[in-house]
Amino acid sequence: MNFLKNRINKRKAKVFVLFVLASSLIWFLSTLSETYSANATFKVNYTNSNKNLKLKKFYTDRLVVKLKTGGFKFLGFNLQKKTIELNLDEVQRNNNMYYLAPNQYKSQIERQLPKSMVLVEMALDTLFFEFLEMTSKEVPISTNININLAHNHMLEGVLQIVPAQIKIFGPKNEIDTIQEINVAENKLNELTADFNKRISLYKAPQLVNTSYSINEVLIKGKVSKFSEKLIDVPIDVINLPENILIRTFPDVVSVLCKAKIHELKVIKASDFKVIADYSKLSSNRSNEMGLKIVQKPNNIFSATLMETKVEYILNKE
Repeated sequence: MNFLKNRINKRKAKVFVLFVLASSLIWFLSTLSETYSANATFKVNYTNSNKNLKLKKFYTDRLVVKLKTGGFKFLGFNLQKKTIELNLDEVQRNNNMYYLAPNQYKSQIERQLPKSMVLVEMALDTLFFEFLEMTSKEVPISTNININLAHNHMLEGVLQIVPAQIKIFGPKNEIDTIQEINVAENKLNELTADFNKRISLYKAPQLVNTSYSINEVLIKGKVSKFSEKLIDVPIDVINLPENILIRTFPDVVSVLCKAKIHELKVIKASDFKVIADYSKLSSNRSNEMGLKIVQKPNNIFSATLMETKVEYILNKE
């Protein structure tokens, strides 16, 4: 008998608990279906597409606003990460301070809220910022790059840097100090063939607010293997008075040519012109004249005089 009574009491307790839970659920759902107003806090991300201004400092990264919507919406909304983006392209200036008025950023907030949610009021009024005024200029890339070539190899033509100059952006007090930009790696070693290498650009640590239009350049050049050849070239004395005869000792000078092997095979003495200028003789009665190469083939790497002076004697007619 007692056993039967206990079972009936337990059943009644379960029914009561279920009744309470059902009533609570109905009350909860009824409550959520009503419209409520409540505060919400948003984390603010500031954006700015104006290249002439760079955001230096902002005074708040949180916005507290009062929102109005249904309870169900608030429930789902509170489970989300609340972030608002504010665009600062329309900031106004007052002396050295910049600001965004409430009517400017209120509409931005409203556009990012769910359609069923109404912005009632905002806790903050005007938002204040500090900006750096930015400017730009074209700056050349430094050609101070050490090119170390392997033995009997030479750079054909000039070293090419692409692009040769870039645009830099920054505050005037920073970019006015920059006359050229160096590369981060300025040494290329033991080169034996044509090269194309991308090298990062160096930026000094103090250029905190300066940026480059690109961060690397292409360094390229042609490398050729060369050989050497000595060619005896006649000495031509110029600016000699009509009544003066001159004879140099020797009357030819050796020129050391560096060029590609197939170019050296066709080079002749007549491709060169070495002069001694009589009008530049010093007044100290020296018996030596300076020599200079004034003509040489375009397809050789270098031409070097083995002697830079010759002795001479003069005779009058």
